[in-house]
Amino acid sequence: MDHQALKNDLLQLGFEEALVDQALALTQDKEKAVELIFQFQEDLNKGGQPDLSKVNLLGDLSPDQLLGMIPANQKQSSKNIGSIQVKDMTYPMGEDVDEVYYKMVFLVRMDLKMGTGKIAAQTGHAVLGAYQQLEERADEREVEQILDNWEECGCPKIVLKVDSKDQLLELEKKAVDAGLNTYVVCDAGKTQVEPGSITVCAIGPARADIIDSITGHLKLLN
Repeated sequence: MDHQALKNDLLQLGFEEALVDQALALTQDKEKAVELIFQFQEDLNKGGQPDLSKVNLLGDLSPDQLLGMIPANQKQSSKNIGSIQVKDMTYPMGEDVDEVYYKMVFLVRMDLKMGTGKIAAQTGHAVLGAYQQLEERADEREVEQILDNWEECGCPKIVLKVDSKDQLLELEKKAVDAGLNTYVVCDAGKTQVEPGSITVCAIGPARADIIDSITGHLKLLN
């Protein structure tokens, strides 16, 4: 896949263009780019620049070397600190998002005590997996309508907390029973968790009211 096609795919997932450009300055691998973007968003939400020391996916390059690969006009990608940014819309962390018609949510297991970078990586796996899985559905017109509706809403992606594997799987089953698209991430266990650990579940994109009937009681991860 060429650079522009990869960029278009990432923009279609709802990521801010400046963050997409930053990620693609470092890697042309789609999955790694998604991980980078989530890490960049997390760092920006904390009020700083992307911490490249936590997301070095290219080997032994130093953070200074990595920063040198990003054009100077892209190093400050956002002034909307303390918010989740998706395309041209911004949703403050902790703000009520019930008015969003279509969205995707991520259930993150808090009992695993994953670090910020690990959560960003696992959520990156989840959004990409959910998107690809939705595209594989037989009814192409239905898929196109869902994605169009999600995009019109700004492709919101909401991260929620669950207490355990059992709770995550229970909610995932309810989502499947409701006809929603889901994707469960099982980690390879190379860093912080045991091999095969279920870490994150993506639900959607789908109508917010249907998702909220299943996950509305959960707290935001912020």
